[in-house]
Amino acid sequence: MTSKKTDKSEFWWLLDLSDLSLDLNTLAIEWQKFYNKKRPHSSLNGKTHWEKLQKLEHIIPIQPYIPRKSGIE
Repeated sequence: MTSKKTDKSEFWWLLDLSDLSLDLNTLAIEWQKFYNKKRPHSSLNGKTHWEKLQKLEHIIPIQPYIPRKSGIE
């Protein structure tokens, strides 16, 4: 399943988008953190994206983390 399909079936589908009190930006950021750091992926043999990155980071050049002033851009 692609990220887009997963987002639709595991994130957007569960939200009541008519609820104007939802903070969609915060919810999307939390979903992104969960998807990358907690959710196992079958394409990675049950590992998370974060676990796979940690295993490969010694051979993949990674830019330093720079906090954003706002949510997802």
